[in-house]
Amino acid sequence: MSAREAFAAMREAGLEPVLAAARQKVYEADGLRGRVRLTLGAAQLDELANLLGRVSVRDGQVLVPLQDLDAALTRSRFRTGLLDVLEAGYGPIVTRRQEREAAASRWASWLKQVGDALPPVDGVRAWFERVVAGESPSARWVRRVYRTDAEQAARAVAAVGTALARLPVDRGEHELLAVFAASLAGDPHAFDEKEPAGALLEHALRERFGPPPEELRPHEARAFLLDQAGLGADQVSSTVLVAHLAGARWAPAPGASHPMVAAMTACTGAWAVTLGELRRWSAARAHRGRAYVVENPPVFEWLLRRLAGAPPERRATLICTGGFLSAAGFRLLDLLAAEGTEIWYGGDFDRSGITIAVGLAARYGGLFRLWRFGPEDYRAAALGPGGQPLSEADRAALLSVTGPLAPTARAVATGGVTAYQERLVEVLAQDLMEQ
Repeated sequence: MSAREAFAAMREAGLEPVLAAARQKVYEADGLRGRVRLTLGAAQLDELANLLGRVSVRDGQVLVPLQDLDAALTRSRFRTGLLDVLEAGYGPIVTRRQEREAAASRWASWLKQVGDALPPVDGVRAWFERVVAGESPSARWVRRVYRTDAEQAARAVAAVGTALARLPVDRGEHELLAVFAASLAGDPHAFDEKEPAGALLEHALRERFGPPPEELRPHEARAFLLDQAGLGADQVSSTVLVAHLAGARWAPAPGASHPMVAAMTACTGAWAVTLGELRRWSAARAHRGRAYVVENPPVFEWLLRRLAGAPPERRATLICTGGFLSAAGFRLLDLLAAEGTEIWYGGDFDRSGITIAVGLAARYGGLFRLWRFGPEDYRAAALGPGGQPLSEADRAALLSVTGPLAPTARAVATGGVTAYQERLVEVLAQDLMEQ
């Protein structure tokens, strides 16, 4: 008799639940291993006992070893094994192990095909080797997208591999991202943030240049990464407010001072400097080797008005982050720090203000200074009404701060309310007048 007849007979006897459970167990255990546990009615138990000779019931469930069921079917009038019966009823058996091996084989074949098509450039090969090894954020992104759309993943890897082989920074150049994408992929939007190749390119740039400062907003973090690669989504959206620079070197004319910097300082004006403009600076200097950095535009404006009457040589260099720093803000501070400029920072006494300060302290190390941003300054700014109660999450975050900002963070957490830099403008102005 055939395996198909055996399956039909067992189903007619009410034993299909046993076969279905056995099929799942074979899939999981990769063969006739172990046993299945299930609940059967009295009539089903009798039919199973007739087939096996005996049944084991424990806690209301029958235990059926697959080897025993296989042997019983082989001895029966059907003269066929359990695997044949299962395939007759449910189709060819592919176990979990076989699925994994097949998937691994397809993945390896896909990787080889995609990798063979990449430019033969050392940096590109090293990047793709980390993808193959599964040891990078790029690798995790590629594997995730491959599982849902292998063709889309392949196109993204090809585009990013080509981009890494031709990054403008490696030629000492800078190019707009849209123009770069159009020249490589024929589509100016190929590396846009929401496109697959754009997302993968960001991972690849993080791996090459390191992560951007944690306190950057997402779009500014992306601008920062692209800028390191010699690319820019645009040249004007990322800006930083600056006033009274002592000077800047203009890269288009090596050794020449930047005429606009001198003009703006002379007329006491503030300048919203774009990232694209800063890319054309090779150096920047602050008066008396100090750059005073504030968080809030109103404080920046107020201090500018107080400094307006001072002679140009007495006007302190002042920078406003406008909250968390932009890519332009970091580029300006990096230029100043490269000249040995001290970075004096003061901000609001809240989680965000202290987070900004923690990032600057980590980035600029021995050049970083607190400007009216210690525990005693918090207590002075917190006098009177106006502070907002801290949430438990904010308090916990502040209490976890280490390093030079730890005393200030603890003071704010203990005080339990925020305090604002606007409360300290008089003493800030006095500092600038006396420096």
